[in-house]
Amino acid sequence: MSESLVSGSSLAGTGAAPRWRLALAIVVLGAAIGGFYAGAAPHTPVRCDPHYVTLIRFISLVKTSLAAGIVAGLAWRLGSAVNWGAAILYLLAAGSMAAGPGLIWHMQHIAAGALCFHGGIALGVATMLIVDRAGWVAVLSARLQRARRSI
Repeated sequence: MSESLVSGSSLAGTGAAPRWRLALAIVVLGAAIGGFYAGAAPHTPVRCDPHYVTLIRFISLVKTSLAAGIVAGLAWRLGSAVNWGAAILYLLAAGSMAAGPGLIWHMQHIAAGALCFHGGIALGVATMLIVDRAGWVAVLSARLQRARRSI
């Protein structure tokens, strides 16, 4: 799978970057709204301490801000050369991260929201490490060589 992500048709120079960024915006907005309204579905009210509700909602807001920063990075990444498989995986990761905080906010699907959020981060990082492996392997090799010279 990694060879098809790394090699293959690149989107550079095709004018596809604005389309991928638009797709990213649509996926993130749709997932965030869907996650928020899925958590707001009719349900039995959760009976717990009001301080716990405040804490969980604050965590949801923190996760929202983290997702916004990561999605901004993905939008930047989709602006450069990337192939179709990687772009789709980046979109899945962004959508999953955007849905998580909405699920957590209503206190009904905390575990599912955390799984969506952290799974999206893991998918995005794994895709980045596979697709952009030349960059991070070079950085790690250079640091290892400097560490060996300093010993």
